[in-house]
Amino acid sequence: VDLETDKFDFLAKIVFNKSLSNKRDNAIEAINELERLFSDLEMPKTFKDLGIANPDIEKLADLATKNNTKKVYHRIKPLDKDAVIELFKRCI
Repeated sequence: VDLETDKFDFLAKIVFNKSLSNKRDNAIEAINELERLFSDLEMPKTFKDLGIANPDIEKLADLATKNNTKKVYHRIKPLDKDAVIELFKRCI
């Protein structure tokens, strides 16, 4: 169990009133509940939802990282260009 699992487990318990005995399962349930909430609110979750059919992920990553000269803040591990590309790929 890691810090992220602990935080999503906490979210599941406090916000969604879920209390599965396994922290990881409870954390996954929190993520599922968030996805359902975003759908209910008609919030975009993907580039397609935003009307972007073929995003230029390389260009977006270059913009986010100033051509790989800076990292995007993340409290656990800053994101370099490769990490940003992987993140954007998950949004297709």
